[in-house]
Amino acid sequence: RVTFVDGPPVGVKAIDPVAELARALTLQNGVLRGATMTSADVVYFRFTFEHSLLADERAGGLTHVWVNPATRSVPRMARWNESSEQNDFNDTTRPLASDDQLELPWALAGAVATAALAPTVAAFLDGLRRRRDRDVRRLRDYYLEIDHAIRRKLDGARPHGEVRPREIDRLEATVRSYRARLVDVADRYRVRVHLKPVAVLACRLPTQRVTARLMRRNTTTEAAFSWNPFDARIESPCCDGCNTPLATAWLCDDRAHILCESCVSPCGQCGKAFCRACHKRCPKRHDP
Repeated sequence: RVTFVDGPPVGVKAIDPVAELARALTLQNGVLRGATMTSADVVYFRFTFEHSLLADERAGGLTHVWVNPATRSVPRMARWNESSEQNDFNDTTRPLASDDQLELPWALAGAVATAALAPTVAAFLDGLRRRRDRDVRRLRDYYLEIDHAIRRKLDGARPHGEVRPREIDRLEATVRSYRARLVDVADRYRVRVHLKPVAVLACRLPTQRVTARLMRRNTTTEAAFSWNPFDARIESPCCDGCNTPLATAWLCDDRAHILCESCVSPCGQCGKAFCRACHKRCPKRHDP
């Protein structure tokens, strides 16, 4: 469900684009040059996702994420007031696909929601890990006691008596049972994460559009950023490779894509760094 609303009245002030870019984004291997500023009205989307974490216990809730598809950026909207007046509007300028359906940036929204949920998932996993380790220790101690008892009987058994083969069978059965129980513990603590879209809010807001040149060695490209009045700062751009919001970025050598550290990391086989926005896999040919 998509609801179109006008945002609360806000004023857009003049900004220093160079200073705002320097405050919002750190480039590790490139520079920003020639920043210019223009005013623009932008349609923002707020996606509401229902998330659930399933293991030996269940946790879940709702997550709201804002995205700006015009500049592929993520605002925080910290001052957004749900109770303020929001009037439905018919936005005749909204982007429509060929089948007359509104084009929603699902890939961008999914990546932003995943990044927003990372602390929640990490806390959930920490609790699971502690309980799993506790259960594994108890299981190991229990089977070690059985194992030691059987081995004591084996030490006192006669080499060619009837007790020894029976106790060896018990020892092997104990090992099999222990391994099966470990598999049960692993299954009990296996985590499944479900992310389900619930609703979308489309809101039109005035912004300052900042355009700058990204320079990496001999490569130069033009990039657009947004400054919105709710955050009063440049919105976090998203990685061109995986759509993760960035505060620190790297530029690729070929096309100066904005990348996160993972999307410019070296290949696991040859050790050559490559851009995940330019190539889905390492461009270097590897020996079979």
